[in-house]
Amino acid sequence: SMKATVDGMLARKTQNLQRMSTGLARLGVTLRTAVDAGGRSLRTLLLGGAAVATLLLGLMLYYAWRSRQAARAAASAERQVSNILGTVREGLFLIDRDLRLGATCSDSLRELLRLPSPAGLQLEKVLEPLVDGKTLAAALKFLGLLWRDKVNEELIESVNPLSQIEVSFGNAHGGTDVRYLAFSFRRVRAADAVGDYILGVVSDVTDRVLLARELEHVKAASDSQATLQ
Repeated sequence: SMKATVDGMLARKTQNLQRMSTGLARLGVTLRTAVDAGGRSLRTLLLGGAAVATLLLGLMLYYAWRSRQAARAAASAERQVSNILGTVREGLFLIDRDLRLGATCSDSLRELLRLPSPAGLQLEKVLEPLVDGKTLAAALKFLGLLWRDKVNEELIESVNPLSQIEVSFGNAHGGTDVRYLAFSFRRVRAADAVGDYILGVVSDVTDRVLLARELEHVKAASDSQATLQ
């Protein structure tokens, strides 16, 4: 009886061990399958990440190249503008809505207006030493008209009070130099009205004025001689 009992117990343990072995084998298969699937997913993710990183690197290199190209073009354009402003004989400047000169102007403007640094000054302060109060008020009113949206610029240019003015500057010998300056203005419109400005151009027309006067004197003298004859 005891032997039968022991044999039964051993048989049940053997069955339990077999079921445990089968379960462990199935668990091992499941783990291997999961590990293989995880490895394939990881390889896929690594390959995808490497592809994305390569694409991003290519985009970074492309935009860095474009940025360098744009910087070179901007530097070249800036040099060209600087060369133009440094060599042009006319005084070029910009005026904002507050009638203040912009930070960029031609080198000739300093010589024509006898100002060491006209950039950033109010136009009224620039014109005060050059013209009388009546002409200054008319000039400011004229520029105010240019800022209106509906205005015929060609028409009001004909009433520009600064189209030709006589100015006097002191010289190094204690005397006075009389010059004739001609101002012209043109509104430059941008895509956004906030970016609009007025382009001002001032030229020294002294030689032209003196030549015209000389021709008038010659003509008057000729007419007088013709009358006497």
